Amino acid sequence: CAAYLRHEIWPFIGSMLIRKELLEKEKLLFLERCISAEDIHFVARVLFSSSRIASVDRVLVHHLERPRSLVSHSALASRRPGDAYGAYKSLYRFLEDRGASPVLLQHLERQQIANALSNILSMFVLTEREGSFYELLEHPETRRILQSSLSRIFKKPKIAFGPLNFFGIQGFVRYY
Repeated sequence: CAAYLRHEIWPFIGSMLIRKELLEKEKLLFLERCISAEDIHFVARVLFSSSRIASVDRVLVHHLERPRSLVSHSALASRRPGDAYGAYKSLYRFLEDRGASPVLLQHLERQQIANALSNILSMFVLTEREGSFYELLEHPETRRILQSSLSRIFKKPKIAFGPLNFFGIQGFVRYY
């Protein structure tokens, strides 16, 4: 699971065989009404819950990309940027409830959850929803996650980001 979340291995749903007993025992299902990151949420939970995993060093599956899939039509996912955030938060709770290491939880929060929050904030800027942008940015959990994520890169994020201005997106940049 940790290797998957660090992008060191790349299993995808179509390349996996999963025992039905595992799915039933752990109650592993896809998130309903989620169109972004639902596969990552599912695969990570399967990997974390599995006591044994095997791989075959041969190509046995060829991926077919559908014309209206999220992979080829990212505009579908951009209409609901909160889906990825919800999927990652749900995964965090799942892993925390099952005793995942603090290092894995910290990585998930500082990478995937922080990235999902940044995508939501970017969508608010791009769609000129300034009120929603500042409301989310001022939320204590958002501030904690983003500051924790930024502190990995910059020792003093407020100073490091102060003078930057990307494509007129001054609010987020100036804030940090």
